[in-house]
Amino acid sequence: MAGAWGEGLLFSLLLAFAAMGMTDNPFSVPSPFRGEIFFLVGGMALARGVRLPAALGFAGAVALLWALPFLYLATRPPLPPPALLYAAIPPGEGMGFLRLAGAEGYRVQVWLCREKACQRLGWEWPGEQVVGFPFPKDLPSGKYRLRVLLFSQHRLAQRPLYLWEKEVVR
Repeated sequence: MAGAWGEGLLFSLLLAFAAMGMTDNPFSVPSPFRGEIFFLVGGMALARGVRLPAALGFAGAVALLWALPFLYLATRPPLPPPALLYAAIPPGEGMGFLRLAGAEGYRVQVWLCREKACQRLGWEWPGEQVVGFPFPKDLPSGKYRLRVLLFSQHRLAQRPLYLWEKEVVR
């Protein structure tokens, strides 16, 4: 936008603010909630003397275009709940295994919790595969909670849709 107006310095500032805003989270994308872009572009429009109704119309069109992917994700129906087929932690193997039925389209995370402290076992797996997660070898004896979190790939929320929890004893 600033490049089209011929303002090289303002264009470089716009790119700098966009880059700084995405440094903290590498999975972040520019969105209508990026305050620095909104105020910088708004200030540029006021400095150029753009008429207010045209600027508001343009801002509304840009906000609508940015919101379309989020509206699509937010309005998709939830997937049906999966079922646990089996979960096994063989003694001395150092690996645990988990299989879910009907988990196509889900991402699976496995956590091991003791009291209030939790640690993730591995990273993340597709729900349609057998999940093989490394089980910590140097655990002190006691009671633990094995938590399986299921995230949908088709929804906007970053919180798990389903949680399966079982107490295990070492």
